[in-house]
Amino acid sequence: MSNSKINKFSFMGVVNATPDSFSDGGELLNSADLKLRLSQWQSAKAQWLDLGGESTAPFNKPVGHTEEWQRVSKALESFSSDIKVSIDSFRKETILKAIQLDHVRLWNDVSGQLDQDLLDVLKSHPKLQSVYCHNLAPSRDKCHEHMNFLIDSRDILFQLEEYFATGLKWFEKNKLHKPMLDICFGFSKSFEQNWFILKNLPLFLNEFENKYGAQQWLLGISRKSFFKKLSSEKVDQDIRKQTEYMQASYLTWFAQQCQIEGEVIVRLHDPAMAYALDTLGAQL
Repeated sequence: MSNSKINKFSFMGVVNATPDSFSDGGELLNSADLKLRLSQWQSAKAQWLDLGGESTAPFNKPVGHTEEWQRVSKALESFSSDIKVSIDSFRKETILKAIQLDHVRLWNDVSGQLDQDLLDVLKSHPKLQSVYCHNLAPSRDKCHEHMNFLIDSRDILFQLEEYFATGLKWFEKNKLHKPMLDICFGFSKSFEQNWFILKNLPLFLNEFENKYGAQQWLLGISRKSFFKKLSSEKVDQDIRKQTEYMQASYLTWFAQQCQIEGEVIVRLHDPAMAYALDTLGAQL
């Protein structure tokens, strides 16, 4: 989105090589459909493409590294080498295999863990960027159970500040590049908590950067299930249209309210939304 009050506003295209993701499961399992989507993202000038091989929705069971890697590696065959790729995974084994390809440059580690696995990967691959997500699951193997570990409803914004401040200190202590920060909507948060954070997100980002400096923020609300709860229609396609409209409306408001020095990278599932957001951004 151009001409916003934010210093940088770009987007990341989501590519799910999964049969069971709640947002777009099964849409891109055909190689022709995948190549078409990749072409669309390139035309829309996506800064990143985020590839996931396993759904972390709590109603889906973990598939294990072998199955996840089969999905990811098969999809990567269609990616051209000039695309900056992010791998959405909580598994060390998966990212280590993926980064053998030069264009895999970001680990979107949805686990929220500051552990030896993360340290090993980033120390051995210092050029790899990473994402630090707000996920309160106590370990990587319980990542799918994140809804069993909800953020406390008291002083939510203070808890988020402490969480990310602790993460930044850990990265600095271990002499690692500063990560992107992801509120991780839908993870470890109830329906009401997601909406409370969304309404207060500009204020939170403004105050956080005043204390800790400019950051890279990853904002992922595209096709989130809590948007669907606000939709009045029962037909899936109509629900999707409504949620995309709500997302565009929110992001327009967000760009008007947020006055940070850092960068906001918005995760999107639909390439058409990138053009819509750019049009809306030009009006700000």
